[in-house]
Amino acid sequence: MTTDELISFWSDLGSNNVHPSDDPTLLAQSGFETRLIPLPWNGPIRTARAFVAFLNPGLDDMDVPYEAENDDFRRTLRENLKGNSPYVYFDPAYLNHPGAKWARDTFGPDWPSSYADRICILQLVAYHSSGSAAPHGLYKKLQSTANMTNWIKGTLLKRVRSGEALLVIGRGASRFDLEDEPETDNFIRYRNPEFRRAHMTKKTRGGDALRRFLGLPRAG
Repeated sequence: MTTDELISFWSDLGSNNVHPSDDPTLLAQSGFETRLIPLPWNGPIRTARAFVAFLNPGLDDMDVPYEAENDDFRRTLRENLKGNSPYVYFDPAYLNHPGAKWARDTFGPDWPSSYADRICILQLVAYHSSGSAAPHGLYKKLQSTANMTNWIKGTLLKRVRSGEALLVIGRGASRFDLEDEPETDNFIRYRNPEFRRAHMTKKTRGGDALRRFLGLPRAG
C-alpha cells in the first residue's frame, strides 16, 4: 500500500469517528472510545523521516470533554488525516491537552517543538483505549489495521532499509509482523522491559536513535 492509498482510505472517514470499513459495535465492545477522532498516525506521514510505532492511542478522562468542547482541535485532528500536518501534541495551542503531557513524558522535555514536522507517530489500531489489552484481541479484525501494517511493510520499510527513514517500534513488534526484521541503526525494536512504557527520551535506545537521525543533541 502506498502513502497516497493509505491517506485516501482514511479520507472515507468523513465527519465520523469510526472508519466505514471498521465495526463500531465491535470497537465499543472491545473497550475503545468511539466518540474520539481516530489517530492512525499523528504527524506528517507524507514527509516525515522519523517514525515511532505504538499499539494505539491512549485514553485520559479529559480526552472526550476536551475534544467535544474544542472545535479548533477537532479540525486539527481531521486535517492531520490528510498527511501533511506537524505532530499535533507538540503544537503550543494544545499544551493543555492530555496528549501533550504524554508526548513530553515520552520524548522528554528537551524535544524541540520546531521538530514537530519531522516526526510521525504510527498506531497499529487507530482508536483510543485506556489499556493496552484492547488492541490485542481486535487488531486482526480491522481493515484500518491491515492497511497500516501493509503500508509499513510495503512502503515505509523500503525507506528505512535504504537509510532514508528511521522506524522505532515502541510496542507491538509481533503484531506489526516485524519480529524478524533485522535491527539496524535505522530500525529499532523495543524488547521487554523497554516496551512497558516505551520511553523515547535521550538515554533510551529509541530516543537516542531519533536524536542521532534528526541531528538533535544526544546524551553525553
